[in-house]
Amino acid sequence: EVLIGEPDKATAILDARAAADPQDAEAQYLLGRLHYDKAEKTGSPEEMAVARKAFLKAYKLAPGDAPNLHYLSLSQPPSTPPNSTAVNAAVQASNLEPSVEEYAFHAAFLLIQTGDLDNAVSLLTPSASNPHDDKVAAKARAIIASIKAVKSIDEILALLGDAS
Repeated sequence: EVLIGEPDKATAILDARAAADPQDAEAQYLLGRLHYDKAEKTGSPEEMAVARKAFLKAYKLAPGDAPNLHYLSLSQPPSTPPNSTAVNAAVQASNLEPSVEEYAFHAAFLLIQTGDLDNAVSLLTPSASNPHDDKVAAKARAIIASIKAVKSIDEILALLGDAS
């Protein structure tokens, strides 16, 4: 119901689940996903704030949950440079699950914006040697080469495309 079902049904089910067990990190994460998806569809900053609050609750209950950390990062208010919560959550998600390219590219995108190019390279290195996806590996290698060639931040971010 959360991702492909009926969001209103999911909200009622998850609200009841969270009320019955306030320590249920998964319920908080799923509520966050519901509100995040609504915010993405509607552009509502209020929905994104509700999503962010749910992801933060889930983080406090289960700090090592990589998907929640990823969405906690994504739900942060846009800023240049990105805020420390966005960066730290993204990096932690990528460190917990280095084989998830979406996490690595998002974290690298944020790190590059902050000027932390060495850590961006470290996070992209596993993706650069991915034997299962030549396109992802080539993209990661191109970004790493661009960083090592001391290209401008804008040039490097252009290679990342829509990794935010």
